[in-house]
Amino acid sequence: MGELCDGQPLFPGDTEIDQLFLIQKVLGELTPEQNEMFLKNPRFIGLKFPDIQKIETLEKKYVGKMSKKALSFMNACLAMDPKDRLVGLKALTHPYFDDIRFKDSEFYKITEGEDLTEVENREATRPIQSSQGVTDKISRPSFDGKHRMANSR
Repeated sequence: MGELCDGQPLFPGDTEIDQLFLIQKVLGELTPEQNEMFLKNPRFIGLKFPDIQKIETLEKKYVGKMSKKALSFMNACLAMDPKDRLVGLKALTHPYFDDIRFKDSEFYKITEGEDLTEVENREATRPIQSSQGVTDKISRPSFDGKHRMANSR
């Protein structure tokens, strides 16, 4: 999103270590798990990140270039801790998509904290309508709550 706004890479590092430093400068320090993986990586043995003197937030970088909803969405998708990142169906519930969500879709009716598996199952059983209003014989991907499965016909 950021690159689409200004044509510049969000983290324009010349090397992996440079890029990781720039990521931390914007998103915060690595999580303990990420830091442990970094320290165990043979390519980075003996390397240490310099202290970050000046934080550059996404808000500072994109002020006047993105809406508050877009910045909020981008921050949520880029959270340093993978457990905190906005992904999948949860991402679709973000206010950034409020204006483009189809009003008749079950996904439009998702509310914060609702069981998304239930919503997806409801949506998966809804007939698919063609532009002529005739139900197509297309199956949707099945969902077992953990993994996406291939389309079955």
